[in-house]
Amino acid sequence: MKKILFGAQAWAWGPASKAEVIANGLKNEFDVYFCGVGTSLSFCKSSGTFNDCFELMIEDDYSDIDFKQFDCVISVMDPFIALWAKKNNIKLYWIDSMSWLWNWDKFEEIGLTYKALENIGISGAFSILKNMPPRSSKIVGQLFSDKVFVQGNYFKDNGQLKTTRYVSAIINNQLIDNNCLKNTVIISLSGQLCPVIDIGLAVRYSNLVTDILNDFIEQCKLKYRVVVTGNSKVISKINRIPDVEYLSLKHTDFLEELNNARAILCLCGFTTVYEAAAYNVPIMFLPENHEGHAYEYKLITKAAPDDIRVKIFPNLFLDESDKDVNNLISSEDIMERLQVCYANILENEELLAKYKKRTTDFIHLFETTDIAIKQRDLIEKNIGGFDGIKEICESIKQDL
Repeated sequence: MKKILFGAQAWAWGPASKAEVIANGLKNEFDVYFCGVGTSLSFCKSSGTFNDCFELMIEDDYSDIDFKQFDCVISVMDPFIALWAKKNNIKLYWIDSMSWLWNWDKFEEIGLTYKALENIGISGAFSILKNMPPRSSKIVGQLFSDKVFVQGNYFKDNGQLKTTRYVSAIINNQLIDNNCLKNTVIISLSGQLCPVIDIGLAVRYSNLVTDILNDFIEQCKLKYRVVVTGNSKVISKINRIPDVEYLSLKHTDFLEELNNARAILCLCGFTTVYEAAAYNVPIMFLPENHEGHAYEYKLITKAAPDDIRVKIFPNLFLDESDKDVNNLISSEDIMERLQVCYANILENEELLAKYKKRTTDFIHLFETTDIAIKQRDLIEKNIGGFDGIKEICESIKQDL
């Protein structure tokens, strides 16, 4: 049986979940392996999908793998595994859900770096790649690739890459069950940990959010099972509310919870939002924990008319302006600003009443209207559907 080696960006839920679900779509016809570190490695190990998983912490770890045994490499936004595939002349596929964020305005300069990387040894190339800004190294990863699959069409690369294929949402829609109880309200704190949000900041954010949501949670507990989900390192440290379940879930377990969900409150991240929409779960967006969330909100909801966007996609944002993602302030600064905002809300009866009304309005929305259908229809119109995994797997199977 042919072998496929996967790699994924080390942090965040999205890249790892995409690697796992693509592997799951290919495993009946190929042996699938994963190499990486951090959140992605632990996620893929726990999934049980892969034949084996390898930890790659440093450059020397890559040298320990016999890349020649693999028929292709699939990289989910990991430029380092892409470099190794390129240098070993192995067919390379690149999966990208955030291509709109990369430094396309510096494409000519990045292209020169790519040419240099092609012509030097693997060790020197690794060092150069490691020192590149992530928003530039992702483009190098795409340039290395034989075929690039980009989720959505939020941003076109203006033809710079001839290998790009745009696909619909890259999520697992194979576990959808419309016959479940729908007796759960989920507050998802997943997707926080990244290079600019560490454990301490994530815990502070989570506690601030649950303070804001206290009345909402108490109302929901009267009718529904309330579940707070997130990274185990965060969940273990946040303040507890009685009669609320705090869970750190495997991906498939989270999707099972979505099947039972009456509603979800989550950060504005692509993977969880698209999963919730595909599973017909009403969505409310939690406050931002970095300034990019307001920007992503505009992308995810861009099919909604401006005058009714917030009515269809309710949110608890503190700052709803459309941020320039190239000019975001540091995570410490944003958290300090958020804490000031939260303190003002908690100490100001008028402001607190405003935020409480948003959450009680959301209860009314998901209990008495077809808000989930409206959200799904607009997201689907925007992203083109929820079959990105099928599109990718069919293309790869045909190639191999």
